[in-house]
Amino acid sequence: KKKILESFEFSDRRAALIARTEMGYAYNAGQVESLRAADIPAVEVLDGLSGDSDQPCLTVNRMIISPENAAGNLLGHPNCVRSFVPAIIEDGQTVEFNDSEFLRWASEKT
Repeated sequence: KKKILESFEFSDRRAALIARTEMGYAYNAGQVESLRAADIPAVEVLDGLSGDSDQPCLTVNRMIISPENAAGNLLGHPNCVRSFVPAIIEDGQTVEFNDSEFLRWASEKT
């Protein structure tokens, strides 16, 4: 019984991994829903910026995708640090908003 309780399955490290992963899902779901509500047509994936990322995360980093695709791909794996920021395509160019521009743009949409 002691070996079971001391294993990774019941460890503080596993509890932290689960908590970070669930928090990541919740945060990204809220972020994507906010972007949808603001009628943001495209989002940029930020993944692989932590310095110790794996190849799948580095591959999707900086990709421009629809909010619908973002909602279906909130995280790449447990403990993932993926996030999304607003992006818009104009004349084939990607334009990133900073916070103040985004808030001004969102307020003009309402």
